[in-house]
Amino acid sequence: MSVTLRDVARRAGVSPMAVSKVLNGRGSNVRVGKDAEEAIRLAANELGYRPNALARSLRRQKTETIGVLFEHFVSANGMPDYTQLLMDGIFDEAFKRGYSVTVCPKLSRIKDPGDIDDGRFDGVLWCKVVGDPAVLKALGGLRVPTVALNTPAPEKLGSTSFIICDNEGAMYQAVKHLADLGHRTIGFVYERSCADLLETDERRDGVAKACARLGIDLVCDETFAWGDFSEEFDDWWRGKPECTGVVCRSDRLAGGIVERAAKLGVQVPEDLSVVGFDSTAFCELTQPRLTSVHQPIEAMAAKATQVLIDTIEGRQEAALSLVYPCGLDVRDSTGRPSQRRGNP
Repeated sequence: MSVTLRDVARRAGVSPMAVSKVLNGRGSNVRVGKDAEEAIRLAANELGYRPNALARSLRRQKTETIGVLFEHFVSANGMPDYTQLLMDGIFDEAFKRGYSVTVCPKLSRIKDPGDIDDGRFDGVLWCKVVGDPAVLKALGGLRVPTVALNTPAPEKLGSTSFIICDNEGAMYQAVKHLADLGHRTIGFVYERSCADLLETDERRDGVAKACARLGIDLVCDETFAWGDFSEEFDDWWRGKPECTGVVCRSDRLAGGIVERAAKLGVQVPEDLSVVGFDSTAFCELTQPRLTSVHQPIEAMAAKATQVLIDTIEGRQEAALSLVYPCGLDVRDSTGRPSQRRGNP
């Protein structure tokens, strides 16, 4: 059986209230002399007393735990990727501030706020919110402090803060890079597993706006909703697509295309230029190295965690909407389209 406060009190010859004052810091009206305090600590040590953290958190109505709602745990063949940087940013900031982190993939599509507002978390970091109206309603109905990461903010902010990268500006950079190389027909490839994310909608719309602005033909249909590692590439390429370049929703997809292209004898970038999104260390390991949109993933995740904890602790009163700029890291997977594909 576990040792209780009463056990320690009996060993030290003092009241349970005195033990609670010394070991748990409770009882502002209780005074404990130096000798009694030493006796209490000695008794606790001899009996092997350990404070009950759960009971203490219930008394304080504070768990010092934040929930991370995220479900897309797909690694780019074990390479450093988006998920690793995301979690590094969250963990580093949370642990530095004295908070534990619980990752909850099953809660990322909840439609009942009560599934989260049950006291297990002091706050919630909701990564990549889907566009389901019921889920959005649940997000707006949460009582627990919440930050939505990688999610565009609504026109009118409520109590939730939103942090995202500039997807529209990022996609303009990617499309303009291809246009400057001479590409006139491109496609946007995204994962079926991410098709309903608000973030995906922003990137798809960003590509469309950029193409319209730059006079580029965008091939856009359901054939570009692929598996997480571009499993459909082989059949798509055998169908002799008109695209000379593709912009991908993630490095993982782009890396899958580069790998499958090599097995089919398709030359990247001569036959097909490929642009990824995230520009993680993974991009330096593909053959050829992957041109990719750079977003500051780790910094965004750390900032989201900081804002969440500041909100929990009353340091951040008003909700925020932050948009981080992106860049384009040009490597080897993009180039001028070859003449044999009917381009100048």
